[in-house]
Amino acid sequence: MNLPKLALPILLLSLVAGCERKPQADQVEQKSQVKQSAAPIAPAPQITFTQWGPNSTPVGEVFNKQPNGQSAIWFGITASTALTGMEGWFGDKRLDEASVNQTGGALIVPSDLLSKPGRFPVYLVHTASKKRYDLGSFDVLPSEKDVPSLTISKWGPDSTVKGQVFNKQSNGASAIWWQAEGWVNPKAMEVWFDKQKLQDAALVSYKGGSVLVPQSAITSVGKFPVYLVHKSSGTKYEIGTFEVTAK
Repeated sequence: MNLPKLALPILLLSLVAGCERKPQADQVEQKSQVKQSAAPIAPAPQITFTQWGPNSTPVGEVFNKQPNGQSAIWFGITASTALTGMEGWFGDKRLDEASVNQTGGALIVPSDLLSKPGRFPVYLVHTASKKRYDLGSFDVLPSEKDVPSLTISKWGPDSTVKGQVFNKQSNGASAIWWQAEGWVNPKAMEVWFDKQKLQDAALVSYKGGSVLVPQSAITSVGKFPVYLVHKSSGTKYEIGTFEVTAK
């Protein structure tokens, strides 16, 4: 006759058990969510560039022309793993067309990015890790007809003794160097020593250049102007005055 007294404890135990099961289910779901959100980010691959190009072009001029009429920069690489999720960049612009694999690839450069002179970094970005891989700098040069705005900041040497080689180069010749600021198309420029146009010149846009000076130019004592000439316009840019002394 005492059996009905057990009904209440049994009911309470059932309710407690039911209440305990729900938090356990919630905990399992929460743990699952934490586990999913903690998925590891793909590690950045190790990449070494072996070669790339071209690295310059005049304003508005297509280079390494592709079947679609656009320009392309190519590159060779060695990579630690197969490459996926890579972006190509030109300056601050992400390129829409980039082909990258474990041995190399190509970046299509649209014409609007070649509309003004400047130096632009070219690089890849691994999208998952955001790691950046620099190829180098691409120079968009003025056209040969564009008159450059050029400032010579330093140069030398500025003197020698008659007939004496100065700043001797590996081939035994003398050389004058200069630093300059301003975008210039090297093909558009000439280097002069007094009234003699010098043939062996190396100009780098926005950096300056150097030129070999033949022995015949330093056989007479005197002061001689050294300057650049823009071929198309005849604009003259003074480098300085070189002095040849008797002793």
